[in-house]
Amino acid sequence: MKKKIIVLALNILIPIILAFIINTLLPDYKDFYASLNKIEIPMWVYPIVWTLIYIMIGFSNFLVYDKTSKFAEQIYLVQLFFNLMWTPIFFGLRNLTLSLVWGIVLFILVFINGIKYYKIKKEAGYLFIPYFLWTGFAIFLTSYILWLN
Repeated sequence: MKKKIIVLALNILIPIILAFIINTLLPDYKDFYASLNKIEIPMWVYPIVWTLIYIMIGFSNFLVYDKTSKFAEQIYLVQLFFNLMWTPIFFGLRNLTLSLVWGIVLFILVFINGIKYYKIKKEAGYLFIPYFLWTGFAIFLTSYILWLN
């Protein structure tokens, strides 16, 4: 039981901690983001939504951790990498085009990951639905920002 609690905690905390570290290493981007023409969404929304998503996908990964195929495990790690690197591309490099392409690849990886986890354990796949929808919304926002700027 203790091992399961540790595995669950790691699955949830690792993405949150990595996202926090990446965000703290970025140069100040408030002026850059403020200068963009965009749909106005309060900045506080993003960390709340992403934290909830990281909790859901961490729990999803926990649900399948002892049943996961190598391919499903690799897809999870690759999509997590793409997720975590989107912020440095958009806010660090300030490359709107690359961030859009990166987001589209992430969207595809999230879809594949959700399907793979669904086949292993339905609940694990269902937990990817909000992530999939939010990633689609992020693509829309990035496209809109790219188009306006």
